[in-house]
Amino acid sequence: MRPTYSEFSYGFALTHELTNWLGGIRVAPHFPSLIEEGRDGGGYDVNLDLPGAPLYLQFKRSHKISTRRGIEWKAADQAGTRLDRPYHRFTLMTDTKSRQHDLLLELDSSPNLVFYVAPRYHSIDELNSAWRSSRIAEESVFIRPRDIGVLSPERHAIAFDNTDRRRALVCSEPVEVEVAERFQLLKLISSQLVGSTTPLSQVGQEWFETLIETYRSGRHHHQSRLQDYWEKSSAERGVGVHKVQGDDPSASQFHSVEPPQRWDTFQSELAKEIDDIWSHRTGNHLLDLSLESQRLFGAQLLILQRPS
Repeated sequence: MRPTYSEFSYGFALTHELTNWLGGIRVAPHFPSLIEEGRDGGGYDVNLDLPGAPLYLQFKRSHKISTRRGIEWKAADQAGTRLDRPYHRFTLMTDTKSRQHDLLLELDSSPNLVFYVAPRYHSIDELNSAWRSSRIAEESVFIRPRDIGVLSPERHAIAFDNTDRRRALVCSEPVEVEVAERFQLLKLISSQLVGSTTPLSQVGQEWFETLIETYRSGRHHHQSRLQDYWEKSSAERGVGVHKVQGDDPSASQFHSVEPPQRWDTFQSELAKEIDDIWSHRTGNHLLDLSLESQRLFGAQLLILQRPS
């Protein structure tokens, strides 16, 4: 069953609830449109005179799977791994037309905290019910890109049930990954905040410069993986192809993989893109950080601070 809510609706509801759920830690989502309107902290309570830490969330919508035809259930069953029905899943953008997972993987290093986050429901009625009972965050899965690791440039999904809420499966080949529970999130956040001593007003530029350098290195790593995958698939089959599975297992097919760009073309275009980013800065470092984290990484920036 397809989700009947938008990523924006889910993301807005989740960020609104996070401060209370995280035991009073101040969570200030930086929505660029609100910052541009001149609202301090993007409309949320952020103190530029206090230290903070960046949290990046990639919101996902969950599909509900109830039948034995689900690819993830079949893969788990064949591998002897349990995945109870109904379960939920969200897709990872990892194929040759997307570099999102590789970039988030690159971003997932200190001082950043980075998570995919998705709800344990698929309908707008369930979202509204969770909102009324303040259980948006409680009924969400938080998974770090680093726990998923490097993936082949094919289509992958994360599947999870309600039997074991501490783990999810990365499919096509079912591999277990940890779902961060509330106490684990609090521990990670507290550790980052303890190490943060410089006021936000003095770290914004450094965070932005680091984000752009992370984007550059992430693009290079993604390009290298595409090149390696192209050469391997060409050597194995004589052409650039890989196997793709859709919602219907019977629809599995091989399709062509476009060869990656020449390295000189790739490097030239990336250098121009980086130059354009620097030339279009607004001068508001947190606004620039928020704009580019959304545009380049597809991630929502939230600023974490200790209670004052």
